[in-house]
Amino acid sequence: MVLDDEDQQPPKTLSTIAKENSIRSSSKELLNATKLTDEELDHLCSVMLRAKRFEEENRIFQGLLYKYTNVVKGWQYRWFIVHISNSYLEYFLPEDRKIPRGFYNLKNCQIIPSDEDSQTFTIHHITDDREILKLKASDAKDRQIWVDNLRLAVMRNDNVPIRTQLSVVEENHRLIVNMIEDLTNTDEDLLILKANSSAAVQSLERCLTAIEKL
Repeated sequence: MVLDDEDQQPPKTLSTIAKENSIRSSSKELLNATKLTDEELDHLCSVMLRAKRFEEENRIFQGLLYKYTNVVKGWQYRWFIVHISNSYLEYFLPEDRKIPRGFYNLKNCQIIPSDEDSQTFTIHHITDDREILKLKASDAKDRQIWVDNLRLAVMRNDNVPIRTQLSVVEENHRLIVNMIEDLTNTDEDLLILKANSSAAVQSLERCLTAIEKL
């Protein structure tokens, strides 16, 4: 099997370093307006950077597997490619990898290792409650690698873009502000909560804007 992804991150350019520094600088208000520590702020920026890179990566995992066709033809060797970032699977004849012989959207799928042996696994469609593919790896280790990458592709399909998640955060912030402002007697703790919520949302927005420019 082949994993088309670099094992190591490329060295950072001066431009990237400068932009990452701007991310942290723009989020400094979190330290001043909230109770976040330096360590927590570093962790926040690090998580957002990793999430952004995760969204942008375009990995594929590929290799040979046995595909069960039917009782007559049995198992046949095929070349499979898992498009992890786009959440789909395709396969080819081993000797001709130009024209796909099959294409599968991995949305709403479940990857299930067989209990009968250490090599077989199936791709099961949850919504239709049906088996899509029955596959066999060369050994237990190879099966686990395939299962892990296929499950990652399934998970990628369920990922919500960071910008969408931030919109949800902003909406929750507005709800908090409205509830506090509707109260007739507002104590100091609620006013602090309102201020902290506003500062946090603004800082997250600035962090994400800076990250999107990387």
